[in-house]
Amino acid sequence: RERTTLMSNQNLSMLDGKLQLGMGLNFILNRSEGSNQGPSSLRFNGANPLYNYGQLVDDAGNATGYYPGIRESFAQGAEQAGLLSWELNPLEELELVQRNTREEDVRLNLSATYQLISGLTAEVYYQFWKGSSEDENLALPGSYAARDLINRYTQRDSTGRLTYAVPRGAILDLSSGQSRSNNFRGILRLDREVGKKGQINGLAGYEVKTLRGNGSTNRYYGYNPETGISIPVDYEGLHALYINPSRSARIPYSDGVSGMADNFLSSFINGSYSYDGRYTVSFSGRRDASNLFGVKTNQKTVPLWSTGLAWNLTGESWELPKWVDYLRIRTTYGVNGNVNKNVAAMTTSRMIGTSNYTSLPVGNLISPPNPKLRWEKIRILNLGTDFDLVGNRLSGTFEFYRKQGEDLIGDLPFAPNTGVERFRGNFANTLTKGFDLQLTGVVIDRKFRWQIDYFHSHVREKVEQYELESTVQDYLGQAAGADPSSPIFPLEGRPVYAVYSLPFVGLDPNTGDPQGYLDGEVSTDYATIINTASTQDMTYHGAARPTHFGSFRNTFSWGNWSLSANVVYRLGYYYRRKSVRYATVLTGVQGHGDFSQRWQQPGDEVFTQVPSLPGSRNTFRDSFYSYSSVLVEKGDHVRLQDVRLSYRFQELGRSGLGSLELFSYANNLGIIWKSSDDPLDPDFRTMKPLRSLTLGLRLSY
Repeated sequence: RERTTLMSNQNLSMLDGKLQLGMGLNFILNRSEGSNQGPSSLRFNGANPLYNYGQLVDDAGNATGYYPGIRESFAQGAEQAGLLSWELNPLEELELVQRNTREEDVRLNLSATYQLISGLTAEVYYQFWKGSSEDENLALPGSYAARDLINRYTQRDSTGRLTYAVPRGAILDLSSGQSRSNNFRGILRLDREVGKKGQINGLAGYEVKTLRGNGSTNRYYGYNPETGISIPVDYEGLHALYINPSRSARIPYSDGVSGMADNFLSSFINGSYSYDGRYTVSFSGRRDASNLFGVKTNQKTVPLWSTGLAWNLTGESWELPKWVDYLRIRTTYGVNGNVNKNVAAMTTSRMIGTSNYTSLPVGNLISPPNPKLRWEKIRILNLGTDFDLVGNRLSGTFEFYRKQGEDLIGDLPFAPNTGVERFRGNFANTLTKGFDLQLTGVVIDRKFRWQIDYFHSHVREKVEQYELESTVQDYLGQAAGADPSSPIFPLEGRPVYAVYSLPFVGLDPNTGDPQGYLDGEVSTDYATIINTASTQDMTYHGAARPTHFGSFRNTFSWGNWSLSANVVYRLGYYYRRKSVRYATVLTGVQGHGDFSQRWQQPGDEVFTQVPSLPGSRNTFRDSFYSYSSVLVEKGDHVRLQDVRLSYRFQELGRSGLGSLELFSYANNLGIIWKSSDDPLDPDFRTMKPLRSLTLGLRLSY
């Protein structure tokens, strides 16, 4: 990996100090070369990856291989018939699929400031940015990525002779992209005294930003890295697949171009007036516009504003209690705006090639037309106080907030015959309330010093309006946790991310089958339980994101030594743990540790809640158990986050301008307490958080 950075800043003052000019240049080059996993389309070609906890090496330390998604006997027979090996060795593949990237980033900044009159200045800022990237993915001839694609399109004629629709050799993917933007901002800034005790500060400005980007991708088959020569292929013809001769397909075609445009306009103003250091009134407003929103002008733009008041009580003539050193109360109210750049008012699609059947262009519809698309708006009320108490031994802030979300963007299921499965638009309103408390206390302030830093936050949210009630399966399916990449199916009156389940009655003492409720009666008719369940039949456990979280840091200092320990906690949330699914166990694809705790004979239901192994696959049985309340756990826990120990040496040199510190830092030390008996970490479900230990020297001069 290489990184080159060049920065230059120049400032020039002219005209008796009234005019200042500035220029800055920033150039960054990032380059990385070597072996890496190539693009996903070349890694597995849609086959199943190695099962969880699969070993990449045997007991002797030798790399192991397997046949992803292909019957081993078929793959070995194909190799004996003259095809390339179909075995995938993950460790070897890391060396056989190489990735080289190069990125450049150039920024040019120009500025000018001119003093019009005393306290009033005009400022102009301009930034030009240009970025480019080049990505090269090379699947060498021995890689599984190349062998698999060559094998799939290998043709055998009536005489048994093999021909290769995808030529033998390497497969090279090249992609490049360029982006550039221009950003101009003009500001008038005011800073003046008003009378003997007043002070006014303010600014007004206008901003214009444009962003343009384009890119291209190309693929070369039969590529020879030594000569740079590739072999053309037939993209139009249909080729029988060796793995299933009854099916035909075209050779994957990856060439393409892309482009984007983003325009943004904004005008803004804000100011404040303070009197005698005790009273402050503030106001801000802006008007933003984006080309992503509806075709009507009043939808492309949004007015945003806020206003606030602050009162410093310690500046008043009347006395506060002696233990109050400083006390200020403040409040603000305003409207913020949000932009979701994954949605546009106009129809957007991605062209993906040509049809195997009609040879006509094929595209994926990313976003259907939505002329009513509007900005998301959030109305925010804040009430807060800042204080220093007991000779500054205790200080902190307390802040209460209320956020009203309007026209929030969400997904709605849509009729599939329209070509759109889900439609994204302004469909939701939410209400969020909470508070933040931050305290700093000095318990002992002598040669030995003990300081405590405490932070606690509480949030309570609910969906006030959502235009459509989704299916029970949607609500249950998202209950694994608050994954922001997954679709959200909110239910009115509940948090945006919530955990639901189906009631679990226990295991049948005779068969070990999981039992639920159907029309108020205990039942094992899983298909009917799931398909006829309503939202009233679900159990609501709580939020999938913590509603209380905070940290508690103790710092001890003695002489040149310092020791700190930070304890963090997350409370008031739930998650669904994973367990065994017998449909995958019976096909030999994937298992789970709960398999060893399954019900095996009458009486086991007293000790376990893991169902018995069924005689045949039953996906409804698996789904009921996976969605049942027995797998929902409380996520509350307390963990020791980090510990830091340091020693600061005496000042260096006679001038005393230098210092040296020796320190050690340990992070992610482990859970102190958790509510659930689940052996896995509530916040790290797939792998343990990596512990780290750092030893270092810090020199300042």
